[in-house]
Amino acid sequence: MLGRELQLPLDQLRPHWFESFSTYLTAVGLADSPDQRLRALLLHNLGTEGQRIFRTLGADTTYADGDAKLAAHFAAPQSVILRRVVFRQRRQQPGESVHHYMTDLQVLASFCKFGTMEDEFIRDQLAEHTNNPRIREKFIMSSDDLTLAIAVELAFQMESAAELTSRLAPVPSLHGGWRPGERSFTTPCPCPL
Repeated sequence: MLGRELQLPLDQLRPHWFESFSTYLTAVGLADSPDQRLRALLLHNLGTEGQRIFRTLGADTTYADGDAKLAAHFAAPQSVILRRVVFRQRRQQPGESVHHYMTDLQVLASFCKFGTMEDEFIRDQLAEHTNNPRIREKFIMSSDDLTLAIAVELAFQMESAAELTSRLAPVPSLHGGWRPGERSFTTPCPCPL
């Protein structure tokens, strides 16, 4: 679907997003499209909340005006406290990969001014708000010298193992309802004798 991969949570819209969007339009050959089409593509990629903000600019706002005004709006300085609240509230969503979650945490943390503690805060956020209880258990049982790099590697490995395991569905029994450990068949064998 055109542009779907460009949608970002509203708190991540920044001036460089608009530059990326412009590059995307050029790459897919849409940069010279009529204003109405460019405006529609921008609105589609902004998502619901971004569209709401765009509408406050006025119904007759052109793509170029809207792009510039939104970039300025999202470039407005935000307090470190607000950025840290957003960071700490970020949880891994159901179905979201560890890779996507970690990328998002790193982007959010880059605005929090954590200094030398940034990796530890990201690691702790991963441990606390992962949607996989096994990953959380593994981190909790780890020693205090667990680095972010090792934590991420463990999380990737555990996520991959869980995916592979779920694909390895049990093979249906050739003996109807018989299960290992049972003494007799619970249903007759469907095989012709």
